[in-house]
Amino acid sequence: MKRNERLPKCNWNDQESVREYNRAWRRLHADDIRRSRREKYVHKPRIYKKKACVVCGKLFVPTSPVACICSSECREKRRVKWIEASMERQRIRRSLKPKTVHKCRMCGKEFEIRSQHQMYCSAECRLARARPVKAAYAQKHAEEIRKCRSKYKKSEKGKAATKRHAERHKDKFAERARRYYWRHREKLLAKKSTYNKASREKAKADLSMNILSTESLAYIRERERVTRWIAEHPDEYATYSRKSKRKRALIDANNEVDAAWFSAGFVTQH
Repeated sequence: MKRNERLPKCNWNDQESVREYNRAWRRLHADDIRRSRREKYVHKPRIYKKKACVVCGKLFVPTSPVACICSSECREKRRVKWIEASMERQRIRRSLKPKTVHKCRMCGKEFEIRSQHQMYCSAECRLARARPVKAAYAQKHAEEIRKCRSKYKKSEKGKAATKRHAERHKDKFAERARRYYWRHREKLLAKKSTYNKASREKAKADLSMNILSTESLAYIRERERVTRWIAEHPDEYATYSRKSKRKRALIDANNEVDAAWFSAGFVTQH
């Protein structure tokens, strides 16, 4: 054969000559060897016989010889059953162990421990012990905690969390704002009046000097908007002015009542 002509002569009694002949033969038939290996290790899908699911008993076609569950729902049910059985085994194992009694580090009461790391008899004792530790840590790292909280509130995640919390506790936030207003009413009103007066005076001064600042532009826009609305809706403006007078009188009366209740102590100060 032509192939055999390319192979070197081999002395079968010499081991080195046999090795050289084998290497040459593998080089000559490399393509055939590669092809046979590829055909040998190629994945061929197998079709398995139907079997019953171990959870629900329904027949299904498995994708592997060890598959015994038909769906993800049955897999979840089996996992739950396995967890329950494991917990039951742990309870039995724990009941067979000799009971150990320790003293609570908070109240000194004797109790049976459920694990070797248990130090307190109840959640109340554990929390009572944790409060001073947390307070000491907060006092020690107050500046670091403040920076972290401020950074979190400014982030997108913190803003979203604050918005969700405010929507969930609208009544609580409204009550807190009302109490804060009544505690600092005089200060807030004085600050608002001073700010509004200063803004108007600055805007008028800027306009008299032909300077267009942020305050003067806002003042001009607001004045033009109100003037335009009054000119376009004279009837509504007359009705609104009458309603606003009655509303202002009602608000003043309510404020007087709230102030009386606040001074009498019916509204608690926090």
